[in-house]
Amino acid sequence: MCLTEQEAREYKEYLENLAATKSDQMFSNGGKDHAVVLYSVLLNHANLSARFFCECAESEIWQNPIFRTALVNALRKADFQVQILVRQNNNPDFEWLPKELNERVKVKIITEENLNKINNHFCTDSCNFSVFDHDMFRFEYDVVGYKAYGSFNGPDAGESMAKLFDECFNAA
Repeated sequence: MCLTEQEAREYKEYLENLAATKSDQMFSNGGKDHAVVLYSVLLNHANLSARFFCECAESEIWQNPIFRTALVNALRKADFQVQILVRQNNNPDFEWLPKELNERVKVKIITEENLNKINNHFCTDSCNFSVFDHDMFRFEYDVVGYKAYGSFNGPDAGESMAKLFDECFNAA
């Protein structure tokens, strides 16, 4: 679903309120436009890191100027790191990042064994997920329709996802 500017603004205000209050409310998030707005808010509120498990880090979301601006702003925070675990060996292009920030982005390709570990963990054939710091996350259970849920204060789920991600990333 495409969002109008007004709808995007209202959705961002809703998410900013959840983030500012550290709400533990689970929320749904579906469609590319909604995902971009959510990622921009998550990146804005993360202080240490962002971990992304995705197809290739080159989808329409990664090409979106709002997402790219949010990622650059996050990387400008002291010691902020981004780790990306991808399913495809396509060497995502991050030439659009300022050179001084490029070293803070690490990309690895997941092994088949660890892809199975993720799929088994979430009881699915395919998913994407991202963890910001250790308590904010977005879990995409429908990778075609970009349907997901998330939280700005889900330390148990966030920590579990971060641990799973780190195991797979370190083994890649």
